[in-house]
Amino acid sequence: MHTPLAVTAHELQQLLSDVAFTKNYGFRLSTIAEGACTLHVPFQAAFERPGGLISGQVFMAAADVAMWLAIMTKLGTTDQSVTVELTTAFLYRFPVVMEKFLALRGEPSMILLQTG
Repeated sequence: MHTPLAVTAHELQQLLSDVAFTKNYGFRLSTIAEGACTLHVPFQAAFERPGGLISGQVFMAAADVAMWLAIMTKLGTTDQSVTVELTTAFLYRFPVVMEKFLALRGEPSMILLQTG
């Protein structure tokens, strides 16, 4: 038996558009499923660090928001879950291709970075 999602794609995109800490990134909802969410992050010049690299804070924010929305697919928009720990690793010249969009997929057990 298929359980309906606790939210609609429209509700989640509305959150992305309305919430102060997400709207400046321009996140766009790509897909949702039970416990999963894929976001598109339209490129902005403000995301670039010197040397043409995308700032790590963009990846961390997108990962955090994708997970937040993935949780909402199961618990609804009234859920008060917050991130209390999010870990990052610093990499030398992470090979991100400058494309029009970056995508991050949030699932309860993993976060997958997709480029291109």
